[in-house]
Amino acid sequence: MSARLPCALFVMCLTAQGGCAVHRPPPPPPPDEAPDPAALHRGGIELLQRGDTSSLEEALSRFRGACEIGAGQPRARYCFNAGWTAEQLGLVDRAEGGYREALAADPEYGRPAQNLAARYLSTDRPQPAVQTYEAQLQHAHAHPATPLLPAAARAEARALAPAAEPAPEAIPRPPDRRPRAHTPAQA
Repeated sequence: MSARLPCALFVMCLTAQGGCAVHRPPPPPPPDEAPDPAALHRGGIELLQRGDTSSLEEALSRFRGACEIGAGQPRARYCFNAGWTAEQLGLVDRAEGGYREALAADPEYGRPAQNLAARYLSTDRPQPAVQTYEAQLQHAHAHPATPLLPAAARAEARALAPAAEPAPEAIPRPPDRRPRAHTPAQA
């Protein structure tokens, strides 16, 4: 008896029982069931309002989902909130990424610029902080309808700009000069 006979019998049995089970991913949802970025964002806000740290990861997941599929100014809020929530969880790189995505979605949105610059300063990176402040100020001057960052941020940029050339450890920055970071956007 050859080795082919048992294999042939096995294949015939599989065929008789309906064939082999092949894993196929589920089909994509119909267009009317596509996730709504605003609903994801609202869900994230509701989770944050609970006030417990256990819901932060789920809130971050919802904000990230909204950020990935949102557009325009609403997308900027979604990405900002993803950055803020990541920062609360201690995920520095993800926080900075969320703030940068928010600025890319809406350069007029000052809250992510403020928080991104504060992140840079809190991790002893004054040069990127100065660049962030200066970019926001230049944008505000080019678009007069855009509200400027708070006076403290403008003062921080001016104070750091001349001192940004030496090594970062040579620049004294007492804690009381750090800008206040913004909290999540509610709308």
